[in-house]
Amino acid sequence: MNVEIDRDMLDPEAMILTGLDDCVIGCDQNMWLIYDYGKLVKHFCDKDGMTEEEAVDYVGYNIVGLCPRRFVIFFEGTFVDEEDSDTRRGDSGLSQAV
Repeated sequence: MNVEIDRDMLDPEAMILTGLDDCVIGCDQNMWLIYDYGKLVKHFCDKDGMTEEEAVDYVGYNIVGLCPRRFVIFFEGTFVDEEDSDTRRGDSGLSQAV
């Protein structure tokens, strides 16, 4: 993990994603782990040899798509809606409980 987290302090039902400790950036008020979306994508590019497009699809379907409400994904940066090419600036404080 990039940050020190005492796992004994986490909510007993908090979801810990195996092998993704390098993507954890903290924990929230519910004592659930916070995973950085950009680090998740980079992890799968670097460790599994995926292209960025493959990693984005994989993270979107297999991690964000889990929706267990037991961990948080932190999104930061610019998001582009491919259908209308409307670019929106993501708020650096934006996160989604999943």
